[in-house]
Amino acid sequence: MKLSKLKMLAGIVMVLPVLVVADEVNTQSGFSLGAGVGILQPSGDRDLESGDTTAFNGAYRFDPNWEIEVTTLGSDIDGDGVLDSDADVRSSRLDFNYYFNNGNWQPYVSAGAGITKYDYDDGSKANADDSPLDLGLGLKYFFNPSWFARGDVRGFTVSEGTDNAITFSVGHMFNQHKEELPPADSDNDGVIDDLDQCPATPADVSVDGKGCPMDTDGDGVLDFMDQCLNSSAGAVVNESGCEKISMSMNLTVEFPNNSAELGPIGSHPDFDAAVAFLSTHTNVSATIEGHTDSRGAAAYNQALSTKRAKAAVDRLIERGVDAGRVSSVGYGESKPIADNDTVEGRQTNRRIFAVLEATETASE
Repeated sequence: MKLSKLKMLAGIVMVLPVLVVADEVNTQSGFSLGAGVGILQPSGDRDLESGDTTAFNGAYRFDPNWEIEVTTLGSDIDGDGVLDSDADVRSSRLDFNYYFNNGNWQPYVSAGAGITKYDYDDGSKANADDSPLDLGLGLKYFFNPSWFARGDVRGFTVSEGTDNAITFSVGHMFNQHKEELPPADSDNDGVIDDLDQCPATPADVSVDGKGCPMDTDGDGVLDFMDQCLNSSAGAVVNESGCEKISMSMNLTVEFPNNSAELGPIGSHPDFDAAVAFLSTHTNVSATIEGHTDSRGAAAYNQALSTKRAKAAVDRLIERGVDAGRVSSVGYGESKPIADNDTVEGRQTNRRIFAVLEATETASE
C-alpha cells in the first residue's frame, strides 16, 4: 500500500512537467522552501521495514550552480524482526548541491552529513543515534522561475549499514523572475529587428530610426560609401558620391582635308590653354570629341573623327597631361553645329572639342 501511494505521487510529480507549459528559466541566487513525501529504507540491522517518510527542506542558492540545503525527514516505521518493535525515525542533515545547469531541467549531485535518531516504541530495542554521511542525486524541473518539482535518491552511511531514501517534492524559490530576453537586433545597428526596415546593415554603419543607412546630403549615395558627404543639393555625383562639374573648351584645329595630322607643337594656342588648365586643376578629366562635316560616307567620317580625337589626346599627353585623365571619342558627322551646305559651315563642323569634367575633392 505504501509503495502504491508513493508510485502514484511520483507519477503525478513526473507528469506535471509534461502537462505544464514552462516559462524560460535562468535560476539565480535565492532562498527556497520545499516539502514532499517518499520512502525510507533503513539498514537491515535496524529490524525495521521500509516506510513512508515526509521531507521538508530549506536551501540557499548562492551561485547559479551551487546550493546549501537543510533537510529533515520524519518516519513512523513498522518493526521487522523477532521483537517486531516499531520506531520513529527522525533525521536532519546539511548538504551541498551542485547543479549542472540553471535552466528548466536541473540535474544535480549532493553530499553532506547529519544526525539520525531511531526511537523504538516498546523499549525492546535500544534507541540509537547516528551521524551519517550522505550522497545523493536528483532532478529539479522548474515550471516557472519560482515553482519546481523534484525527485531525489539518497544513501546514508549509518553505523549498522546503509539507509536509503527516495523522495518526491514540490518547492518554491524566492526572488526569481522570468528571464526577459532583449529584443533581437540581428545586424547590431541599435534598431530592433521588429522595427528594422534594413535588417542586413553592414557593421559600424550609422543608421536612421528605421535601421537604414543614412544619406546625409541626399545625393543617392549612402554615407558609408560616400566619399564627399557635403555635396550640393541636386548635384550630379559619381558612384563615390562626389559632385561632377562639367564644362567645355573648344580646341581650334584646322585639319587638312581627309587628314588627322596635327601641326607642330606650339601651332595651336588652344592646346596650350588646355594643358595649363589641366595642370592646375588636378581633379579635372577631359574627353576629347572629334567631329567632321557631312561630305563623304558616314562610316568614313566616323573613323576620321575618331582618329582626329585620338591625335588631340596624344598631343595633350605629349605636353605632359596624365594619360589617365584624358580620353577620346569620335562622333563623325552626327553632331553638326553649323550648316554643312556652306564652306564656312563645314569648316566649323570639322572641330575638336574638349569636354572637361571636374569631381569635387573627397571628404577627409
